[in-house]
Amino acid sequence: MGVSTSYIGLGNGEGQMGRRYVFNEKEESVIEYPVDPDFLNVMDIKLVAGRNFNREIASDSVNSVIVNEALVQKFWGIGPEAAIGKEFKGKGENAGKTIIGVSKNINFEDLTRTVRPQMFLNTANFKPSVIFVRISPGDPSPALAVLNKAWRTLSPDFPFQYNFVDQKFDDFYKSEKRWASIIIWAGGISIFLACMGLIGLISLAVVNRSIEIGVRKVNGARVSEVITMLNSDFVKWVAIGFVIATPIAYYAMNKWLENFAYKTELSWWIFALAGVLALGIALLTVSWQSWKAATRNPVEALRYE
Repeated sequence: MGVSTSYIGLGNGEGQMGRRYVFNEKEESVIEYPVDPDFLNVMDIKLVAGRNFNREIASDSVNSVIVNEALVQKFWGIGPEAAIGKEFKGKGENAGKTIIGVSKNINFEDLTRTVRPQMFLNTANFKPSVIFVRISPGDPSPALAVLNKAWRTLSPDFPFQYNFVDQKFDDFYKSEKRWASIIIWAGGISIFLACMGLIGLISLAVVNRSIEIGVRKVNGARVSEVITMLNSDFVKWVAIGFVIATPIAYYAMNKWLENFAYKTELSWWIFALAGVLALGIALLTVSWQSWKAATRNPVEALRYE
């Protein structure tokens, strides 16, 4: 458990605040988060150099700041340890900010963007508007009941409203989830219709080649040979379709991944697996009809000839 406060929230729809600061005589934008000294611990944001805010040190609420790795790397090109004690000024300010700590980069925006320079500060006139509560893993209901009771005691005139930080970050990807659902359903329907088409084609092929199958059976052809003969045409078309679809799928997936600053690489085995699955589905669809045709008594096909 832990409690902390901030001026703004985290996640989709919470907004951001920031201002311009001067680094090496050049103005740059920095995202700001006014927080209390417990914020980094409650949010489990690790420090890679320096220290956290301390309520007993007066200067921490005046000009001390904690910045992220992206800020020191982008504006000075130095490591976290070398950034401790460095000073910089805001646009039009006389007093500067002094870095007392460097935090690990966290993705406070969606993954279509790289981590931008970020700064935590704990000012003397800090007025929080968001309360963060870290609760134990598991069912949140007991913790929410306690929080609701405490809120009604402290602020009975305002409703108790809450959300979960992980859900707020998940909201960044609503459109991707919606597209994933559409693609899954469209893909499932397409596979179903394709299977129905394959069943119709193999049934037509069996009817048109029933005499050929009967003659082959009479001349000693094995069931496996007949099944292979009937399936070979369909395997050929599946292979042709795979060759055509692979570059198109690669291009489409690569263009989609270009939207993200942090992305996986497209490996060859993904497309190989898709080809094997497509072939497997096609064979399962046509093999039943092929087996029925191959095991049928050849006399039924030849008795009218």
